[in-house]
Amino acid sequence: MKIKKFYVFFLIILINNCSKLGIDLDPPEIIDYYPHHNSYGIPESASVWIEFSEPMDTVSVENNFLFTADGISVKGKFKWIQDNKKVYFIPDKNLSPGKTYSVSLTRDAKDVTGNSLVKDLLFSFYVGNDTSTPCITSTLPQNLSTNIPVDSDIYIYFSEPMDIKSVQDNFSISPSVNGIFYWQNNNTVLHYHIPLPLEPATRYIVTIDADASDVAGIKLSQKFTFSFITGNSYSIPYVLGVYRYGDTRQPLSVRFWTNYQSSISKFVTIAVAFSKPMSHVDTESAFSLTPSVNGSFTWVSSSNNIDTLIFSPSSPLLPDTTYKLSINSTAMDSDGFNLLDDFELHFVVNNTDSHYLKITNITANDGTKLLPDVINEVDLNSAETNTFVIKFNLIPPDKLDISSFQNNVTISRISGWGDSSYSGAIFDISYNPDFTEVYLKLGDLSTNNYYKLSFTGGESGIRDYYQNYMKENIEIIFLTK
Repeated sequence: MKIKKFYVFFLIILINNCSKLGIDLDPPEIIDYYPHHNSYGIPESASVWIEFSEPMDTVSVENNFLFTADGISVKGKFKWIQDNKKVYFIPDKNLSPGKTYSVSLTRDAKDVTGNSLVKDLLFSFYVGNDTSTPCITSTLPQNLSTNIPVDSDIYIYFSEPMDIKSVQDNFSISPSVNGIFYWQNNNTVLHYHIPLPLEPATRYIVTIDADASDVAGIKLSQKFTFSFITGNSYSIPYVLGVYRYGDTRQPLSVRFWTNYQSSISKFVTIAVAFSKPMSHVDTESAFSLTPSVNGSFTWVSSSNNIDTLIFSPSSPLLPDTTYKLSINSTAMDSDGFNLLDDFELHFVVNNTDSHYLKITNITANDGTKLLPDVINEVDLNSAETNTFVIKFNLIPPDKLDISSFQNNVTISRISGWGDSSYSGAIFDISYNPDFTEVYLKLGDLSTNNYYKLSFTGGESGIRDYYQNYMKENIEIIFLTK
């Protein structure tokens, strides 16, 4: 304890002597800087400066100084004044209007005696007064318009004056068309004059890339694209309808599903009829089912130019499920014309052969209703047997697959304080005339025992005549009294 007190005393004396001898132990501080944090309207010709409380080691300051815009370092040179208490950073070229700049100086910067800054310095500022992002307000021709005359020009309307070079450098049209740029209304309207006629029956796509900027240097928020189709002998493809492949009813329109079409079989093969020959690869890529379904595509073409996509699922669809069929507008015909809009249709898989088989009711011979997920009590009435009645959601002519039931029902003793030699057994299984109910006679039961009656679900479990199966296993736990 005396040794610790001696060291503290010695340290106090050392600090006092250093001060008397003129040794600097005080860390440097930042008195002021420019531009101030979050300042606005800074001129393009501005320089950055930082003022310190004492002379600084210039190398350590410059090595720990960083000036950036959009994450890119700004090049420039340093100038020191006031006996190295103030430093200027002068950019090699003017700052860009519409940009936010950031300056950082880490605490590793030191004064001339090696003392570091107490904390890091970080500030940012905005160059210029224009902070609004330009956008395209409208076009002529309008997006997705059709029957456009072949002698048309292109007009693009901007929300504010634009930098002419940046817009023209980022303008493109496909198929390529030679034209002349004109600007109107204080550089807010781009007029692309096309001297020669456009191709008839052709889709043109016009793009302005996101690097196009206004006069303040602020870029578009994202790439802008619009398209139009010239007139004369063209037709846009569209979906005529969706139907079950193999349906032979006439006319074709009678086969088409409505939205939320019900009574669809899980074994369905889907047909999508288009108004004209399609690009098969592009159309298949545009097709989707939700929930997702794997499958294969084939095509059937007819003499009246109707092109039909056939989708064959690789496995049955899910019973009692609503699917969404989508074909997005990237689907195109063999002439290169896309669908004008996305196509969407819902259908419900709930045909007679496409329900989940369900146990609707289980009762003991005294009428007690037995429920899963609870402990049920069953009165044996001094007998070693009990008959359970199991009812299913079957509507004739549908009926239970007897063999699947017999192979997927079991009983076992799981605990209790009764006679453990009574392990439970199935004595007999019988059915009502419609085979929608099962009479299950259980035996080898003893009072004060817990038994588990299990019904196996899944594709290999209990099924009906149409091979519908129970979605999940069902277990009934009961205590005998």
